[in-house]
Amino acid sequence: MARKTSILAIKQLKTPSRGYRRRFIVVCEGKKTEPGYFGPDGPIARIVGRNVCVRVHSPKRGSAPEHVLSEMKRCLERDPLEKSDAAWLVVDRDEWPEGELNKLVQWAKKGDQHHLALSNPKFEYWLLLHFESGQGVTTPAACDTRLKEYLPNDDKGIPTECFPRAAIDAAVVRAEKRLLAFRNEPWYAADDWPRASGLTTVHRLARAILAAYVDTAGNNDATAPTPGTGLCVGLPA
Repeated sequence: MARKTSILAIKQLKTPSRGYRRRFIVVCEGKKTEPGYFGPDGPIARIVGRNVCVRVHSPKRGSAPEHVLSEMKRCLERDPLEKSDAAWLVVDRDEWPEGELNKLVQWAKKGDQHHLALSNPKFEYWLLLHFESGQGVTTPAACDTRLKEYLPNDDKGIPTECFPRAAIDAAVVRAEKRLLAFRNEPWYAADDWPRASGLTTVHRLARAILAAYVDTAGNNDATAPTPGTGLCVGLPA
């Protein structure tokens, strides 16, 4: 007599597996710049392609840290993390009370899959590090002015061609180097958000996504754009 196949076994055969394809749930306060960078049409997606799944969300109302955290909780309720997944909050220092930012830190410390990426003063500082060291840039206005030198048309969104793999790798190194200069500060040892201006931990998210990426031939061949294209004013060596 032929052995019957259980309904559970049939379901398991029909259910596709994500295999090594890791998933990152990213909730950011911004609705344009951050999604433009980490979203499906951004420079990170251009590198990782379909090898890594990055889902970017923003709060439907407001950009305060509490709204960002609430949106993340809603996302995870709808679509819980699997073992290899990670959830990242991406926020700016801005003028938010320290107490609100500390709640994000507490959430991030609840599990190994929870993370916080904060830019002080703002996310655009992370973009600036793709072009230079960001030395002396400590205010939102200074950040915007300096970034404008490299991205004259940044109000039109993220020009993907201005952020090749080499520039992203350089930004990761610059961000980590600046953070290490504060390694004796209590907030650094406590894995807290960067209290000094001119710092960012967004590089940790970019680095994690790239680390999850399975290298395939030709994916690291992106080169810097030619200066004078009008989109960006070249990338320094």
